[in-house]
Formats: sequence, C-alpha cells, structure tokens
Amino acid sequence: MSTIAQKDADSFLKEGFARFPIILLYGPDEGLVAERAESIAKDTVAGDPANILRLDGDAIAADPLLLLDEANAISMFGGMRAIRIRVGGKSLAPALEPLLKLSAKDARIILEAGDIKPSHILRDLIEKSKSSAAFACYSVDSRGLAQWLDPLLSEAGLAIESTAKQALVSSLGLDRKLSRTEVEKLILYMHGKKSISLEDVEAIITDAAALSRDQVIDAAFQGEMEVIETETRRVLADGLDAGTLLGDALRHAFLLLAILEQNEAGRTVSESIKSQRISWKREKAIEAQMKRWTESRLKTAILNLGEAVFKIRRTAALGDALAIRALWSLAISASRR
Repeated sequence: MSTIAQKDADSFLKEGFARFPIILLYGPDEGLVAERAESIAKDTVAGDPANILRLDGDAIAADPLLLLDEANAISMFGGMRAIRIRVGGKSLAPALEPLLKLSAKDARIILEAGDIKPSHILRDLIEKSKSSAAFACYSVDSRGLAQWLDPLLSEAGLAIESTAKQALVSSLGLDRKLSRTEVEKLILYMHGKKSISLEDVEAIITDAAALSRDQVIDAAFQGEMEVIETETRRVLADGLDAGTLLGDALRHAFLLLAILEQNEAGRTVSESIKSQRISWKREKAIEAQMKRWTESRLKTAILNLGEAVFKIRRTAALGDALAIRALWSLAISASRR
C-alpha cells in the first residue's frame, strides 16, 4: 500500500512525491488539498506553469482515453508535465487503470478529492498500486498553522512580533483557503513595512473561525435551507464543537428577542441593534432576520435549541447530525412569513 502518513507529510511534499507518477490528495479541508496539489505540481514542472494542465474529473470519466492521451503527450516546452484533476461525482477508475499498469514517464497525475471514505473506489485503487500514492489532507493544529505561516511571511520579507503571531494564529481558524486569504490581506496591508505588530493584526485580520460560524447562524435565521448542511459540516470539520455552535445560535436567538422587546418599547430596529454592540458587518443581516421572526417563534426556537444542546451533551457521537437538524428547523421556521 502507498498511503502517506501525516508524520511523513513534510518529506513527501519536499521530495517523496517524485517516486509516484499518480498521487491522490483528499480530505475535508479543500483549501489544504488544493494548496498541496499546487505545491506538488509546481515542483513537478520545475516552476514552469506552461507545463501544468487542469482537467475536470467528470469530463475524463465521460472520455477515459482523454487522460491516457494527455499523460503520454510530450510537452511542447520540454520537461515533465503535471496534470491536476478535480475529482467529481463520476468514477475515474476506467481512466486510471491503464495508467496504473503503464505509468506515464513524462507526466505526473495529481487527483484532488474531498473527504472520501476508505471504501471509495478511487482510494482503494490508488492505495493498492505501487506506482501511486494516497495522501490525506487534514486541518493542522495551531502549532502546524504557525509553521505554515512562517515561510509565507518570510517570502514577503516580513518579520512578526511574538504577540502578533499568537493573535494571528488564533484568529485564522483551520480552513486553509480562508486563512491564506486573510494572510495575503495582511501582507498587502504591510506594504513598505518590515515587521508586523499586534496593532497591524488587529487592524486587518478578520476572525476567520468566527466569520464562518456567524455565516452558518445567519443562514439558519434567514431561512437559507440550501446552504445549512454544507456550511455546517465545513465549520464542524474545521474543529468547531457542535454543542458550541448551537450554543452560539441560542445566544443569537436571545439577542433577536432582546432587540424585538426593545422595538416594542419604542426603539427602531437600527437603534436596538446598535445598543447591543453588534459589529457593523452584521447589522444588515440582523435587520433582515428581524423581519422574519416573531416573539412566539423566537421563544419556540430558544426552547428547541436548548433541548438540542442538552441532547448533544448526552450523545456527543450524534452531535453533528443533531446540530444540522436543529439548524434546519430554524431555517424552516425563518422561511415562514
């Protein structure tokens, strides 16, 4: 089996991948999967972007010979080619099986998938082949995030104070794609400067973890059924506890109820929101939510959320499913006019 363990990640990304013409990267953190695929692709082509080709997995599944042709094509510019493929819903087995037997010498195939199970046909196929490697991409802890951050800042010619680094790492969350966007914003902000201070971090960085959590809660209270499951699973995969997420939703329901009570006392919605010291970035979302909720429905939502939090504490193994169901219930209630 050619399965790369997490402890071997650094050595594999540095030079270990060179032994494998076909590599499968998978995991719940799509940003990390894409980042590692890009790193392997760039090293494969020695930094020549003209030799990197992107293909759609479902298009290859519809025409399996397409991949065989591309893998055996000779680069017009010389050197080795990298073929990046985003795995879709259709099976790539018919396209990959010939290449696993007759490995292409002039191309490396890099497959990018989501959090696929061990029983998935693609993992089974890759892990059983000696000419391919499967590499799981899971979110790193704060220490790993700090190590990931160092070369990004060094490449930009920036040093960072210890207190600033601690604040930056704690605010990024574990979603690699979102974290990279926030760090790039900080680097742009620091143009012309050489050292990042705590004040610089506080001035420019959005709390990425809190932002994702707020987006899920706002979606539920605004009745956006279509994004509840995907967004909730994403923030839970990033390490947020299901009970904590519903606890935040419960506090949000109490917040809306307090604003509603202030409105009945004669304040406008805008005045009530400002009295609660809510970030200006969320004011419009909360104003929209206030049009959807009545006092009776908010009180019912509070009871239901409290019950869901209690159930999660008793049966933690079902936490994710219980959280999604509770948020669905909120969204359904918010959708009723």
